Amino acid sequence: MQKCRFKNLKQLGKYYIAASYVKYLESAGARVVPVRLDLKRSEYEKLFKSINGILFPGGGVNIMHSDYAHVAKIFYNLAIQHFRKCLLRRITVEPLTANFHKWSLSVTNFTENEKLKTFLNVLTTNTDGKTEFISTVEARKNNHHFESKAEEKEALIYQFHPVYTGNISSFQQCYIFD
Repeated sequence: MQKCRFKNLKQLGKYYIAASYVKYLESAGARVVPVRLDLKRSEYEKLFKSINGILFPGGGVNIMHSDYAHVAKIFYNLAIQHFRKCLLRRITVEPLTANFHKWSLSVTNFTENEKLKTFLNVLTTNTDGKTEFISTVEARKNNHHFESKAEEKEALIYQFHPVYTGNISSFQQCYIFD
C-alpha cells in the first residue's frame, strides 16, 4: 500500500494498491490482506502472526524514509525475530544439519511421498555422482493465522473494489483506501 501522491488519486482516497499486484498474488492462490501504513506497532505484530507472507512491490516511494519503508522495516524485523526464535528452539531440540549424504533423501523418494510433497518445497538438490538428493527444503506451512474467521474476513481485500485509474495513473486499476 502506498500513499496517493498525485492530485487525481488523492481525490479518490489516501492510499492505494495497484490491482495488478492483487491479481498476481491471487493467481498464485494467495488471499490478499492490505497492510495499511497507519497502524500501531501492536497491530502490525498481530497482523504478522496472521499472514503467511508479504509483498512489497516498490514503485515511486522513498525506500529509506517513508511510511512504506517504516512498515517494511517493522515486518523485516518481526521476520528476523521469528526466525531467530524458531532457530534457537530447534538448535536446542534437534540436529539441523548433519550432511550425511549416504543417508540423505533422494529426489525419487521425495517425489513418491505425498505427505512430504504437500509439506515441503524443494529449493535445491545435489548429487553424490550416483544419486540426486535433496539438499535444501522449506516448509510450505506455518502456524500464522487469524484468530477468527470474522477477523480474517474483515482483513481480506475482498471487501474493497478496484477503481479504474488508467486515465490518471500508470495503473489501469487500483484499490483505494482512506
